[in-house]
Amino acid sequence: MEDLMIDVEGANGLAANLDKKQRHFDMVLAEWEQKFEDGQAELEGAQEEARSLGTELFKMKNSYEESLDQLETMKRENKNLQRGLSLSQKNESASNYPGLWSFDWFTKWLRA
Repeated sequence: MEDLMIDVEGANGLAANLDKKQRHFDMVLAEWEQKFEDGQAELEGAQEEARSLGTELFKMKNSYEESLDQLETMKRENKNLQRGLSLSQKNESASNYPGLWSFDWFTKWLRA
């Protein structure tokens, strides 16, 4: 009977040791699960921010392209006006009323 009691005490010691290991394992597992959840939340936040920044980048790119188009249009208009001004200055000396001629030319040019 004494041998059985020794065996029971040994088994209880092993069970207590295993229980202690199981609690430690559960604690480590809970920590890693929390780390995983935190990582998932951070990932989702980063993905949302990336989508938002992508949308903003797309809008800015379109705005930039529109600005480039407007710049090209303004350059063409400026070039045409400079040509018209140059022609106007050449013809001014031949006209009795240079201001009137250039105004007429300018209004015709604007209507064209």
